[in-house]
Amino acid sequence: MEPVEFLLPQQIKEVYDQLGLVLKEPRAFGLVQQAPHQLTDALRSMRQKLREAMRELRHGQNEADREEELSEDFDHGAKLSKV
Repeated sequence: MEPVEFLLPQQIKEVYDQLGLVLKEPRAFGLVQQAPHQLTDALRSMRQKLREAMRELRHGQNEADREEELSEDFDHGAKLSKV
């Protein structure tokens, strides 16, 4: 999963969506009616890796949000205890 680390979450989603379009509508990309099996397998594999990367990014963001909330709660509590 290392190759997608440098991508921003929106870029990952855009690439994921574009791969989905290629899989759904291969003719729109100049391919024959059905893309070769090896190509569709490779595209599906890439989409799966991107999906996992998006999950990890969301999970990391949720963790960061929770840590920030806890920090704010702690700071607020520390201020109250000084009063």
